[in-house]
Formats: sequence, C-alpha cells, structure tokens
Amino acid sequence: MVEKILHAIDETMLGSWREASAQLKSIDDAGSEALAARLLELVDQLEQEEAGRSEQHARLGHEIGNTLAVALATLEGMLDGVVERDDVGLEKVHDAVRVAGAILAETGQEHGDAAAAPIVLETFALCAMIEEELAAASVMAAPKEIQLRHDGAGEGGGCTAYRGNPSRTRRLLREVLQGVVRSTPPGSVIHLRHVARDAMLVVTVRSDNSSGYPTQRMSLSAVARLLRHLHDRARVAAVEHSALRLHIPLPAAPL
Repeated sequence: MVEKILHAIDETMLGSWREASAQLKSIDDAGSEALAARLLELVDQLEQEEAGRSEQHARLGHEIGNTLAVALATLEGMLDGVVERDDVGLEKVHDAVRVAGAILAETGQEHGDAAAAPIVLETFALCAMIEEELAAASVMAAPKEIQLRHDGAGEGGGCTAYRGNPSRTRRLLREVLQGVVRSTPPGSVIHLRHVARDAMLVVTVRSDNSSGYPTQRMSLSAVARLLRHLHDRARVAAVEHSALRLHIPLPAAPL
C-alpha cells in the first residue's frame, strides 16, 4: 500500500490526475483508507483548479484578442493605405491596448465566478445575436471598407428560436467574424446566412471590385490561417473566381 501511495503522490506532482486517482482508489487497506481518501480529495481539488485556470486563460485570450483585433485592423488599414496615418488612427490603437490592459487587471477578480459558472442551455434568437455581432465586427471592417451583410430570414425560416448554449454560440460568431474580416481583402463583401434544418452558418466572402478595389480572391495562405483561427470548425464549401464560401456548424439546434 505504501508503494501505491508513493506512486500516487508522484503522479500528483506530475499533474497526472487520472493515474493518481486510479492508484488511490485501488487501495483497500483499512489502515491506509483515511490517508488515501484525503489524498484523493486533494487530487480532485487540484484537477478542478487546473480546469478553472485553463478556462480562465482561454477566456482571457478571447476577450483581449477581441480588443487587440481592433488595433490590428486599424494598423493593417494604415499599411494598406485605406486608413490615414494620423493621430486619430493611432488613438484607436491606444484605446484598444488600454482596454486589453483593463481586462487583464480585472480577470483575477472574476476568476472564481467564471470557474464556477455552469453551462446552461437556453432558448435564444439567433438572428438578433448575429446582428449584434455584425455591429461589433463593423468596427474592424470599417478601416478596410468591408461590407457586412446578413440574410435575416435565414434559409428555411429558422430565425424564430434556437436551443443551446448562447454564450458558446455568440463566441463562435465573434471568432468567425473577426477571423474572416482579418483575412478578407479590402473592399470585399461578407455575407452571412443560416440554414435552420442543418443548424449551419454559411459565410460567403466576395471581392468583385465594386468598391473600387481590384478583384482579389482570398489567398490560400489566408484561408489556411482563417481555418486555424477557427480551430478547423469551418469547412470550405466552394471557391470561385472572386468568392469563398464557408460552412460552420452552430452549437445550437432550431426549435
């Protein structure tokens, strides 16, 4: 039994929670049960703490990424010549960096609540959520003169209500829009619609020089970066002369 306890402590120090728990649960010696139970409780607490930190880091990266994306879009606009290199543009960059710093400063206070927050399935209006995220993404799109459009009705009339995790759905929409805007050539049009029967978001990126920019299809390297940014949750459905169409499954189901 001593060997199992020793091995369990070694695994705990290495962060191998599953192996440590297996060792402790296999102890059936009456004299060691109390110690094994206390160690098992400690292992469970450490595992939960690590999971909370991982969730915190992911959320922190997402929220800070949102604000820094505004700074990035402004700087890219300056390099592309569509945004003036003046004090107004630089002030936008400064504002974004200041907001990112504020989020970082507040994260420690919010960690406990964020780690304990349960995942709740709710009924929500997808169309309204898309419109809200489009409005937020327009800040990034404006310097590149990118038009954002949304087919509010949705294919199949699936705009009434969806059931799922609204926070996760909103986060996906935000990451999709940010990634597409960053990867899309200036002067393009980004069109969103959702297909209710498949719980699918369809994103079409089109560049046909209608805004005075030369026709420029998104490069293959840009598409690859976009897919990596979306963690391969998107699928390339079609590539045409000046258009790209993506299919993205939604983490929700239509009612």
